[in-house]
Amino acid sequence: MTTTAIPRVPNRRWYDPVLHATMHTGDEARRAVGDLISRTDPGEVLVAADIETPGLENSFTINCVTFAWADPTTGGVKTVILDPMRDTDHHDAARWLFGHARHLAFHNAPFDICVLAQTGHAPLETLLDKTYDTYILAHLLD
Repeated sequence: MTTTAIPRVPNRRWYDPVLHATMHTGDEARRAVGDLISRTDPGEVLVAADIETPGLENSFTINCVTFAWADPTTGGVKTVILDPMRDTDHHDAARWLFGHARHLAFHNAPFDICVLAQTGHAPLETLLDKTYDTYILAHLLD
């Protein structure tokens, strides 16, 4: 059975003791991005990012974009899950965060940045200038 219903993302914030991170979804995620941008200067924060897609058959559909960063005030890790394909506020928050970050860390960046650029969530130039790929770095250390 398939559905065309829009998934409902809860508006939640909670601390995950296993990850040692405060997690944010829904409107709480958008607020966390806004707080980071209002409390830091552009180019100040390293942000890790990842996208989730339904699979290679439909790789240009983004289920969600996740971000993580060290909170400059507390030093604790903040994570957000954004739904930029279905929520314009989340789309805007993702674009702001991509533009605001000093560096972006991806794992297998060529896939993620191509999808993000193709779907209009971030200009390719913005991503290329500040992206580090942990997949490539891991192979260099191997």
